[in-house]
Order: sequence, then structure tokens, then C-alpha cells
Amino acid sequence: MKTRQGFVSNSSSSSFIVKVGEVFDNVFDVAEYMIPKREWDNDKELLAKLQELKTTNPSLEGICFRSCNCPTYIAKVDDHILVETCNNHDWDMWDFDSVKQVDDFYSSYGDADEHSLYKLPRNRDFYHLEFDKVGREVDYDRNVPIWCDTLECRGDVWVINNQYECVECGKIFKPKK
Repeated sequence: MKTRQGFVSNSSSSSFIVKVGEVFDNVFDVAEYMIPKREWDNDKELLAKLQELKTTNPSLEGICFRSCNCPTYIAKVDDHILVETCNNHDWDMWDFDSVKQVDDFYSSYGDADEHSLYKLPRNRDFYHLEFDKVGREVDYDRNVPIWCDTLECRGDVWVINNQYECVECGKIFKPKK
């Protein structure tokens, strides 16, 4: 049985933040730490792809990969690394004193709205490790679904090459008028 020490929520999503250089130096280091914790069949393949990206695109500041109930997004925001992920995996991030739950981080620094800098940037491109696609999440206020409506898929819809596209199956969505 897993025992969660730290933040517990009714939600299956979780966010945490860490200052660059305290535990991890970049988004690659965070992904490299987290991916094996999933214990999925394709973890070794993703780690190899991550190592290649680290060499070919070292300035990449946004990485995404699948996790249990929702994708994991890792982004560098100024001098911090922000992670939005599923809390149904035992990431063991709470073992590091400098890793903070985003809500805890906000409470130590005042009103969260004043620190919107530390919210996952929706206008940032992410590289999806499983699907080799670069794009960004669809804003919730758009007239486009945020998840694919194909029953077999249900992947996230991203903006890829100025189109709304399911990152998993490639279905294109046209905005509602």
C-alpha cells in the first residue's frame, strides 16, 4: 500500500514547484527522475528519448508525458520548475525539502493571483515525449474541446502548427463559431 506523505486531495491532479539548482537543474532532470517512478513498459524508451533531447535541444523548457489520470507537464518558469501531474503515482517528490506543493508555495509568498508567474504557462510549447509532438494546451475558454471526442482516444487537444489537434490520434478540431 502507498502511504502519501504531504499533500492529499480529492483531486487526481497535483502541482509542485522547485527552485532551479536546489534539487533539479532543468526540466530534463525532473522528467528523468519522474518517468521511472511510473513503472510503465515504455519508461526506458522515454528515458532514451529524453537523453537524446537533452543533447539535441538543451534549451527546451517544457516537457510532457502521460501519467495515470492526466498528463504530466514540466515547465521552467524563471528560476523555478513547475510540475502539474497526477497524484495517483508515488513520485516521492516529498522526500526533497525544497520541493513545495504549489498551494504551500503560494501561502508562503502571499496571494496566488499575485504570483501567476508560477502557474503552468498555457501559452508555452511543450514537447510530448510519447507522441513526438510540439504544441501547447488548449485554453479552457476556447470553443474547442480540451480532450479528443474520439471514444478510443480521449487524448488532450493541443495547438500544433496553428491547428487544434489531438496529440494522440491526430484528429483535427475546428473551433465552434
